[in-house]
Amino acid sequence: MMSKYIAFTLGPISRVISYAQKTKELWAASYLFSSIGEILVEPFYQERKREFLLPFLFDKMFDVQNNKDVGVFPDRYVFKSESGDWDLFVKKCDELYQTLNVGIASALQIDLKHDNGKLLTYLKHTIKIYAFEKEFDENVDVTKACEQILSSMENQDTFTCIEERNYLYEFFQNVGDSFLTNHAQLKSTSRIFNTIREYSAAELRTGKGFMSDTYLDSLSTLRPYHNYIAFVQADGDNFTETIKSLKERGLCIADFSKAIYLYATELRNLLSNFGGRAIYIGGDDLLFFAPVFYNGKTIFSLIQQIDALFSKHMNKFINAPTLSFGLSMTYYKFPMAEAIEKSESLLNKAKNEGKNHLCWQLVKHSGQIYQTEIDKSAPGFFDDFLGLVSEGLNKVTQSKKGESTEDILNSYTYWMMQNETMLAYIMQPLITNPADKETVQHKLLNYVNNSLNETIHEQMKDYVTVLVEKLVTFMMVHKDAKKSIALVCATLRFVGFLKSERL
Repeated sequence: MMSKYIAFTLGPISRVISYAQKTKELWAASYLFSSIGEILVEPFYQERKREFLLPFLFDKMFDVQNNKDVGVFPDRYVFKSESGDWDLFVKKCDELYQTLNVGIASALQIDLKHDNGKLLTYLKHTIKIYAFEKEFDENVDVTKACEQILSSMENQDTFTCIEERNYLYEFFQNVGDSFLTNHAQLKSTSRIFNTIREYSAAELRTGKGFMSDTYLDSLSTLRPYHNYIAFVQADGDNFTETIKSLKERGLCIADFSKAIYLYATELRNLLSNFGGRAIYIGGDDLLFFAPVFYNGKTIFSLIQQIDALFSKHMNKFINAPTLSFGLSMTYYKFPMAEAIEKSESLLNKAKNEGKNHLCWQLVKHSGQIYQTEIDKSAPGFFDDFLGLVSEGLNKVTQSKKGESTEDILNSYTYWMMQNETMLAYIMQPLITNPADKETVQHKLLNYVNNSLNETIHEQMKDYVTVLVEKLVTFMMVHKDAKKSIALVCATLRFVGFLKSERL
């Protein structure tokens, strides 16, 4: 038996988002694509009641009161089509471009009578809607087949030869009083959002007013990490397997869609309570920014909370899906588009590492880069990593001689990197005989303490015990000494970064 399906995707999202230089512009770029997706699917989902294979739509997604100020509609769609659907879809696309043409012209004060169609031509060349209608046999994995075709279409993306004006770039700068903010029911003010630095230093906020750079620089409580922002992208793993298993528990796709929507709804409060902000929440897809550290908690703790929230809503399903994360931490003046692009690259790496992974990177203002990955699928592994961070923040204090905590922690990092071969040799028995854990741990502890035995290292003894314990745990999971040592070194760098006093 054959059935027809319509599939489409929007783009190029990364390129358009790269036009954003401020938080309001970033929101505008993301919300624009979400709004386009909503406009195109609304007649098929709400009026014609078509069956959507992708994404997981829910009635309340179309309620602006529930979803104002954050995009919830993703960039890819696959739904079963019937007679007349393709013609309607083409018509909706044409109407969409006309709507954008009028709305953006109004925001930029362009007289369309004298524009000679330049803006409309620009929009059609810049905002792409890749779509097709195709018949599939019932035994075919339609979603997978459609995604492959859409990916191929996206790879054929072209640039315009001549671009007299970047209308979207200008529109994002002037989005404050436009059809987009009106749709999101945002107040038309000059400050729709706080600046990136206000978000990165969110824990210093004492009232509802804006915090200028001059004000922040004058605070005695300002720490180096307050100048760094975290961009996080997340994506669901194994959704296909979960959907295939729904019938085993008497569930349907609507139950799964509802669970995804409830997760997304609670997620907003979670991010807000950490001083962060969602840019896009499209079911299992997520993009947000948040402080690196907020009221005693690191960005990693927030990611663990997101994981727990997702599991709470997904655990009732067989083959419950998981989340993979890409985390990019950069100086607040670092180009926003590059930071977001890096978080996407890290997410792709996490997915390729085996899914349910977290790949993270810290790019310091000096140019130093710390990067590693965490396997969240190993029981307790993420907890061990968080424990190593937490113990470092709590147990490592300033030296009595005045050496900086960051330098002391860095000395351990340098030592571990220089002694990687010996550390790997000591841990080698764990690969074939995990029962040697206590013996190996004892040898490692002696080796570290005998090598780093100066007065300035006295304050580190309690933490070194924890450090060695976690190193052994990481080795037992990874079965790779180099990777385990790299994780510990990156963690020490991160702890040193948070404890640094040097602006």
